[in-house]
Amino acid sequence: MSKILKVTQPVISVDVDDANLLSVLCVYDQTENYKRWFIRNFLDLWCFDDQGTKVMGFDKPRLNHLHCFRKEVSKHDYYDRPFPDSSPHDCELLHRIELDKDTLEKKYDTIVDMIKEYVDQDYFLFFEIDCFYVPVALFNGKIHYNSRTLFYGYDDEKQCVNVADFYGPFDRNVAYKFRELSYQDLIKAYSSYECVKNIQYDRLLTFRYREKEIPINKGEIKYALKRYTQGMHDIDNKIHFGMKVYDAIEEELEKKYLDFRVFNYVAAHAKASNLRVKYMTELGVINENEAITKAFATFEKQAYACRNVLFKFVVSQDRDVRTKVIDSYKKLKETDQECMGLLMDSITGEENVYRWSAGLKQQNEEKSGDKNA
Repeated sequence: MSKILKVTQPVISVDVDDANLLSVLCVYDQTENYKRWFIRNFLDLWCFDDQGTKVMGFDKPRLNHLHCFRKEVSKHDYYDRPFPDSSPHDCELLHRIELDKDTLEKKYDTIVDMIKEYVDQDYFLFFEIDCFYVPVALFNGKIHYNSRTLFYGYDDEKQCVNVADFYGPFDRNVAYKFRELSYQDLIKAYSSYECVKNIQYDRLLTFRYREKEIPINKGEIKYALKRYTQGMHDIDNKIHFGMKVYDAIEEELEKKYLDFRVFNYVAAHAKASNLRVKYMTELGVINENEAITKAFATFEKQAYACRNVLFKFVVSQDRDVRTKVIDSYKKLKETDQECMGLLMDSITGEENVYRWSAGLKQQNEEKSGDKNA
């Protein structure tokens, strides 16, 4: 027996969560609901300084010890909604089932049996395995480290499962790929002490695509764009949000050894922004505007050009090239700011009243309650 669920190369593949999610969703990238979902996601950037190493991501940090999204208190709190659903754990285009490890180990002889049963029901699986036992992983047989892996098929004849991952994370340029992993290696990687000791990964996630109506609120989008352009530096938690990530990039450029992932995120941000404008125009969220289309296409091209200059500096270690890299990212920040301003100005017909609508509704309910009394 064998079955392989359909996946495709993700439009953005910098982080494992984004790549795994989009490798499933991009199969449906011609549908209107996917385009609506994409428009409201990947709007923000954050950069977290973790003991001298900068970690970047889209939208919101998924870190247990950082309570970044507080309850809504003030009208202009950076952490207020709208916040996105750009993770396999909260995406509205997915139907999810969370599974408990203890329960599973009583039901199935091996992890392979569980994967086969859920894949047969068209479910993808998403959980961590120890890459020490994964032959294609960079540090196979050398270092124990966990990696969140997407499982999307199996083949009894080959005795392997189909997996997708970077299998880095120490290789800064490692690519997201679809691979095969033998049943024997998977059982070792799943049963490893490295995985068992981490209580936070006790649950496994299974999900499949579902067609769902995704609403677009122009006020939400405008609010999120404004929040991005203003940015914020959370000094206590050492996090840069929105446009402030360019400050973190300047700090990173002062180091001798650079982590390409930070700069890959900036390029992916420009690519996502350009694609968002395309979808917004197609769906009539904004009117067709040649100036905006051209500006965002230039923004994406400029972002990748900056990254290419960075690669040149890393190879040459030429101080003149370093200066050129720093200047190029300063100019990119200006382009980013200008593009987001153009996009905000083009969103008309709906005011930025995302938070106020809930308050007004509550006030109206209180008034009607007073009248009934």
